[in-house]
Amino acid sequence: MKKLLLLLLMLYSGVQAQTINLSDYAKKSDFDKLTTKVDRQQKTIDSLIAILNGVKPPVALKKCAKGPTIVEIKNVTSKGFDVQFDADSVFNMKYMVTGAKVYIDSIKPTKNTFAVIFPTQFPNGTYTFSIEGINCSGSNSRIFTIAGGVDPPSTADCKKQPTFKINGFTNEAATIQFDADGLKTLTLSLVQGTETIKTISYNPDVNTLFFPFGKVIPAGNYKIKLTPVSCTAEPRNQEFSIKNQDTGEVDPPIETDPGAADYKLITKGMRDHISITRRTVGDIDFITDNTANDLHENYQYRYIVGADIVLQPNPLKDYAVARNNGFRVVKFLSKVGISSINEWPGQGQDGSVPGGYYKNDAGQSFVYNASAGVESGFFGGSQSGFVNHIPANFNPGLQMPQWADISPEARLPKDRFFILSRGDWSIDQVTKKGITHVRHHEIPRPNGDETLAFQLRLQGKTYSDVPLSTTIFGGKPSDHPTPEEVQRMIDLHQYPDALHIGETMEQSHAIDPSKTWLKDFNEGFVSNQRKLFDSKGIKSLNCFNYFQFWPPSYHLGQVSAETSKRLFRLLPDEMPYSNFSPGAPLSTTNLIVEAVYLDAPDIQQKQPLDLAFKLMLFEHMGYDGGVFLAPEHEWRPNNFFENSYPEGKYFNQAKIPLDPNTIITSVFFSQVFGKVFVQWGGGAKINEGRIFNPLTPEPTYWLQNGSGEMKSSYRNPDPNAERYMQWIASPDFPYARRGAGYYGYNAGADLCRFGLQVYLDTWGQIPEDGSVNFLTFRIDDGDWIKVANTYADDIIDAYVRKGGFVHSIHKGGKIAWYYINPYADNLWHNLEVRFPNGRTVKNRVAGNGIHAKIESL
Repeated sequence: MKKLLLLLLMLYSGVQAQTINLSDYAKKSDFDKLTTKVDRQQKTIDSLIAILNGVKPPVALKKCAKGPTIVEIKNVTSKGFDVQFDADSVFNMKYMVTGAKVYIDSIKPTKNTFAVIFPTQFPNGTYTFSIEGINCSGSNSRIFTIAGGVDPPSTADCKKQPTFKINGFTNEAATIQFDADGLKTLTLSLVQGTETIKTISYNPDVNTLFFPFGKVIPAGNYKIKLTPVSCTAEPRNQEFSIKNQDTGEVDPPIETDPGAADYKLITKGMRDHISITRRTVGDIDFITDNTANDLHENYQYRYIVGADIVLQPNPLKDYAVARNNGFRVVKFLSKVGISSINEWPGQGQDGSVPGGYYKNDAGQSFVYNASAGVESGFFGGSQSGFVNHIPANFNPGLQMPQWADISPEARLPKDRFFILSRGDWSIDQVTKKGITHVRHHEIPRPNGDETLAFQLRLQGKTYSDVPLSTTIFGGKPSDHPTPEEVQRMIDLHQYPDALHIGETMEQSHAIDPSKTWLKDFNEGFVSNQRKLFDSKGIKSLNCFNYFQFWPPSYHLGQVSAETSKRLFRLLPDEMPYSNFSPGAPLSTTNLIVEAVYLDAPDIQQKQPLDLAFKLMLFEHMGYDGGVFLAPEHEWRPNNFFENSYPEGKYFNQAKIPLDPNTIITSVFFSQVFGKVFVQWGGGAKINEGRIFNPLTPEPTYWLQNGSGEMKSSYRNPDPNAERYMQWIASPDFPYARRGAGYYGYNAGADLCRFGLQVYLDTWGQIPEDGSVNFLTFRIDDGDWIKVANTYADDIIDAYVRKGGFVHSIHKGGKIAWYYINPYADNLWHNLEVRFPNGRTVKNRVAGNGIHAKIESL
C-alpha cells in the first residue's frame, strides 16, 4: 500500500512511466501500414516532447458537482484567517494565498470551514485567496486585506536594552543573533556611511535572524543597525567589512588545504531556506547553515547530512564532514517528538486522522511554501586510495547532463543492460559510452519513417520503456479473457523489444497480477522474444511491471533476521507465495526489477542493504534482477532550486534529489547483484540549452542581478488552463519559451553513468567466474566482524547491527572489493580488511558511499 501511495505522489509531481510507439506491437503483415498509422497518430507523437522528460500530459478532470465557492473570509490576522466555503463532492482541495507573500497548501475537508495558518507572519497588504478542486475541476477566488501584520511602534521602554552580534556574513547577506526581552518587532538596516541600503522588519520567534541585502554589495565598510519597534530603546550597530565583492569571502577567510579534495556543487536551494558555507581544514569541511528560520513553538531543525540525522534548536554550526565521495544536506523544520519527517503527509496521505501515523503539523513549511532546503555536491580528487567516483572534468556548474561528453568509452559484459536517456546525443555516441539499449521513443523517425527503429529492434538493441497495459494488451482486457483472446494479445508482439519492462499495476489501466491468464500471456511473449533474440545469441528479458508488491518476508527488516535467512534455504516452491512462485501467474516472466522510488529522506539508511538483499533473493527465485531508479525522492515536490544565468537566478520547484551516494551505490549493485539498470525520469543533454517552459504547475521566481526583488510567476488568466499550466513565469525571466524541455539539473543521469564506471573500473575488471566472498573486517581497531559467506546472511547481519560489509571477487591474483556502511557518520575511520589468502590491508573510509578498489591479492 505504501508503494502505491508513492506512485500516487509521483503522478501529482507530473511523472508517469509511459511510451507511445507505433510499431511496438505490430504484426509482420501490418508493417507496411505503419506510415498510415503514423499520420493518424501524429497528434499523439507531438506529446513525446513532454514524455521524453518524464512529464505526463495533463488529464482533464470532471467538473465538480458544485463549487468550491468561497462564502466568507473572517478573523484575518497576519498569522492566518478562517474560511467558510460551499461545495458538493469536493473531497480534496488546493488553496493558495498570493500577494506580498505566497502560501500554498491542500486540505481534505470534513466540514465547510477550515483555518489557513501562515508559516510566517505576513505583512500588511491586499491578497488573493483561491481554492481549487483536486479530485474534480472547479475553483473560486476572493480578495482580502491584512492590517496589523507588524506591531505598531510603541512608546513603552523595552524591558531590556537589545544587543546583537553578527554570526556570519557574505557580500549578499548576514546572520545576526540578538538578545532582548519581550521585543516583538524590530528592523534590521544595512548602512554605509549616511546611506541606508536595505531595511527589513521582523516579528521574531527565535533570536537568530537571516538578513539578505537584496543585492551583491561592493567591497567597503558597512554596519548593520538593529532598531526596536514594539518598544523604545536605543538602536544598536555592528560594523563589518567586505574585502572581495567577486568571491563573497567572509572575514575571517576560509582556511583551505591545496591538497584537499575538490568540492563540486550540484544543486543549491533558495537562500531563504538554507545557505551553506564551509570552512576547510585539511580533509575535513566544517559546515555552517547561515539561514535561521522563524521556527514555530515546539519545532526544531532537522538536518539529514549523508546518513546522519541532526536534531537541534539552532542552525548547523561547524558540523564536520570528511571530504569524501558524495555530499547532500537536507533541512526541515520539524515538530519535536516525531519519529521521522515521513509523518508529514504527502499527496494522497491523510494527516487529519486522530492518532494516525501521518500528521499535518509534523513539519513546518518554509517561506514560499517549500518543504525542504537542499544542497548537494561531490568531492573529487583523492579518495583515500579508492576509485574516484566522478571524472576530473565533471562540471556541474554547466547545469546540463554531460556524461556522454566526458565519460570514457565502455562496453558491458555480454547479457548485461544499462539504459539512460540519450537526449540530443546520437545513438552511436551513447552506445559507445556504455548504453546497451536505446529507449524506443528516442529513436529518430524522420517524417514518421520507422525503418531505423525496426532495424534496431531486430538487432536486439531497443528497450520498450514501460508501455502502459492498454498498449501491451491492445486495450483493457476483461478479467477472464478466453484462450483465443490471450493468443490475440500475444500475437501483438511478433516483434517485441529485447528488454521489456511494463507499467501494468496502477491507475485505471491496472491489471491484477494474480490473474491466471497472465501465465499463458507471458509465456507466449517470452517465446516470441526467444525466437527473435535468444536463438541468435542475444539476451532478452521480460518484466511484467517496474515495481512489485511482496509478502513481508521478502523485505529486509520486516521479519526477524532468522526468518530472512531461512528464506534462502527454501526451494522457490517452499517460499511464501508470491505472483512469481512456480506455477504462479508471473512465473513465466524472467526479470524482476527493484524500483528505487524513495519517499522521505530520513528513513532511507537501510536502502542499499535492502536492495542487495532483494537482488540476491530474485536470483535465488530463478529470475534475473535489476534496478529501476528515479533520481529524486517521490515525496513533497515543492522545493526550490537555483538555476544560475548571467542576468540572475531562476528558482523552479522540484523534488528532493537523491543522495549522490545512493545513486552511485544503486548502479553499482545493479551489476554486482543483478544484470539490469534503468533510470527513469532522468534528464539528458538538450542542445538548445537551459530554456524553461514558462508554463508551470506551481509558482517560480526570478531574481535579477542587482535587484532585491523576487519576481514571482503569476496565475494563468486562461480559465481553461490545464493543471500543468496554472502559472506563468515572470516576463522578466529571459530564458523561457513555450514547449521547452529543460526542467533543471540534479546530476541524476551523470551520477548513474559515473556509478557504472566505478563498477567497470573495479568489480567489472575481474572475470565473472571469479570467486565471490564477503570479507572479515574491523573499524578503528574494534572487534573483527566475522562473516558467514552463506547466501545473504552477511547482508542481513549488517542490517541487524546497523553497520556495513565488505564484498569481493578475485581471480588470477587480482581482487576487486568494496566497503559500504549506509549508516555511517561523516567522519574519517580506519578500515582493516582480511583477504581470502589471509593478507590484511588498511584504508581510511568516511560517509555512506561505496568505497571500491582493485589490487593484487
